[in-house]
Amino acid sequence: MDYEYELTAIQTFFKQNAGLNSWRRNAVPSKLARPVVIWDSPYRGRARHLSRWSYVQTVKYYGKLYVTDVTQSIALQEQLASKLEDLCGLLPILNEDKTRVGWIKNAAVEFNDANGDLEVPFTFAYEVSYARVRPEAPPAPRVVGTKVTVNKENQEG
Repeated sequence: MDYEYELTAIQTFFKQNAGLNSWRRNAVPSKLARPVVIWDSPYRGRARHLSRWSYVQTVKYYGKLYVTDVTQSIALQEQLASKLEDLCGLLPILNEDKTRVGWIKNAAVEFNDANGDLEVPFTFAYEVSYARVRPEAPPAPRVVGTKVTVNKENQEG
C-alpha cells in the first residue's frame, strides 16, 4: 500500500496548481509563511471489492489552509477546485522513480468555514484501488493414479 506516495501526489497537486507548500503535522516548523497547508492524519475505510484480490479504499485527508486574507482564500480555493474538475478528479500516484504505481480517483476538495485567524479547514476525499497478495498456485501433480476399492458388502463369495 502506497500511503506515502498518495500524500506526495496530493502535495504535488497543491504545489503545481495553487503554489501552496504543505507540511505533514509531525514535521511542521513552529512558524510558517502563509499561504500554507498543514495535513492531519487521514481517515481510511474500505468501500467495495472489485474482485477477490482487489478492493477500493476510500480516503479522506484533513487539512487546514492558512491564508493572509479572504481574497487569497477565495482565489486558492477556486484554483484547486477548478483544476481538480479539469482533471476529472484523477491524479497519478508516482514512486521515487517517477513511475506511475496507481491512481487517485474521484478526488474532491471541500472547504469548511474559516475561523477568525483565517484558518480554513478542508477535506480532500478520494478513492484508491489496492490488491491483496494472491497466494501461489499449487504445483502441478507429478503422478496421477487410480485406486479401486471394493466394499465388503459388494463382494461375491
